[in-house]
Amino acid sequence: YVQSSIALQRLVHVRMLGEVALEVGQQLTAMELVPLIPPLVKDSESIIRQRACVELKIICLVLMGMTGSTSNGSGSSAANGNSSALITSLPQIPKPDKSSKYYKIMVQHLFPHLFTLISDPDNEVRRA
Repeated sequence: YVQSSIALQRLVHVRMLGEVALEVGQQLTAMELVPLIPPLVKDSESIIRQRACVELKIICLVLMGMTGSTSNGSGSSAANGNSSALITSLPQIPKPDKSSKYYKIMVQHLFPHLFTLISDPDNEVRRA
């Protein structure tokens, strides 16, 4: 669906990435979801790139192991597009374990895409 020619279909599935990451955990997020990111970051529709920004935040938190339990409360928060609730619900962000393979995946595979998004010519994408 990430490669669908229908933008609305791509958007629906992009919006589900964070929720899926919360449900499946670090290993499957790293193996199955991270490889889906590159075409989304380069999508021709700015709304897709905007939403990718929001979902990347959640994916990074999952990879860093900072999401707590994967209860329905967290999942529904991501499903409703309220990533800020997930991020602000963390009382304090501990230092990441830089030796973790998931931290390395995040730095090597997601950070370059985050840089692309914050350099996006569309102001709304940069603000997301």
